[in-house]
Amino acid sequence: MNAQFPVQNEFRIEATSGETFSPSRICRLTHNFQHHPLMELRSLRRLAKSFEDTKHCRFVKQRLTATSAFDHHSADPNGRRIDQVFDEIQTPGSWIALYDIQDDPEYRRLLWMAIGTALPMINPSEKIISVQGHVFISAPPSLTPFHIDRESNFWLQIRGQKSMHLWDRMDREVVAAPELESFIAYRSLEKIRLKESFRNRSLHYSCRAGDGAYMPSTTPHMTFSEDDEAPGNALSISLSVTFYSNVTRRSNYVHVANSVLRRLNINPTPAGVDILRDRMKYPLGRAIVAAKILRGYSPPAGF
Repeated sequence: MNAQFPVQNEFRIEATSGETFSPSRICRLTHNFQHHPLMELRSLRRLAKSFEDTKHCRFVKQRLTATSAFDHHSADPNGRRIDQVFDEIQTPGSWIALYDIQDDPEYRRLLWMAIGTALPMINPSEKIISVQGHVFISAPPSLTPFHIDRESNFWLQIRGQKSMHLWDRMDREVVAAPELESFIAYRSLEKIRLKESFRNRSLHYSCRAGDGAYMPSTTPHMTFSEDDEAPGNALSISLSVTFYSNVTRRSNYVHVANSVLRRLNINPTPAGVDILRDRMKYPLGRAIVAAKILRGYSPPAGF
């Protein structure tokens, strides 16, 4: 096994019994990373303290809804420092995220080890380019609004409970192709909002510690936790182990090519529908991004 993926049999990520894993579709997971010492609340508090003067710690305003913009900020809306945030973390509605935990050496090793345990499920032709990690800590009731991400995601529930709604990433009614392409090329989530009529198209997973879900790149999703007086459920902790690969990179370039073709009044076939057409558009997308970089464009992660 590649040295980037430490061999460690004590912890693992697997498809839930009865599920067949594919890196191109949603899949339920099981794992035991809730027992890893770096996932204990006191360890996460130390990590957050080390990130306090960076933009790694993110906060949202309370009373978000499923259709709210997913805006998160690097300063607590109430002006609290990290110690106070964690002192009050079990207050209903509390929410903090620790982004890019791979910038800490210990957590970087943890993330690569986690991906290493999942490698046997991934097609050998899909090469991992980079691995990131994000931790979400919240006290019910809390909600993360409907959104999409560029990365593929092994989402693991570490503590407490959380409900997830996930939609088919290829459903162009749930997220229209122009909005998807704008997100890939320009980071814009402005027009990506949940339409109430599409709620019943989602998969609903109720997750507790040891449960999880795999989401391929651009899977629409939202999460929420409700008041639950069961022991251990006063606080929810989730870990997202995300990655970019040669597959996600190629898809990103196809999205860019499609966005340019659309501006020329051409209605292109969405990425992922026709392999041959995607292969033809990939070099066009690369050339477009290269030309834009020469004009000062800073491409989002994943290119």
